[in-house]
Amino acid sequence: MQLKYIRHWILFSTFSFLYGFGTWLVELLEGSKISSTEHIDFGVALIFYGFIVGSFVFGVIMFPLTLIIEKFFNKLLIKMIIFLAVGYSFGKLLFGIIFYSEHVQDYNLYELTSVFVFIGISFIYTFIDSYTYRKLI
Repeated sequence: MQLKYIRHWILFSTFSFLYGFGTWLVELLEGSKISSTEHIDFGVALIFYGFIVGSFVFGVIMFPLTLIIEKFFNKLLIKMIIFLAVGYSFGKLLFGIIFYSEHVQDYNLYELTSVFVFIGISFIYTFIDSYTYRKLI
């Protein structure tokens, strides 16, 4: 197996795990404020569910984006800007999916928590992408 395929598997597994962990972390930090029965707390199982969703998101969004960036813009700063923008978008989108708007207002939930978590995940992904590119390709 060529090293670039190993690199893509490393990026896939890393992104999927980080996405699952980030989903769980946002739920832990913000979801714990909700005391209504309308909100379901999945606990640590949310990491697994997030891993499954993260696998799909990697295949549809991150893998093609990584290939495009690798081919045309292979500089660390450009990768970081693009991936951090994607992390920002993931954070806003996930927060909107997980929490209802009335919960956000009633329980004083902060969207920035989700945004910061996913920007951090994108930051980690950017460095793993750059490191594996230098070492495996």
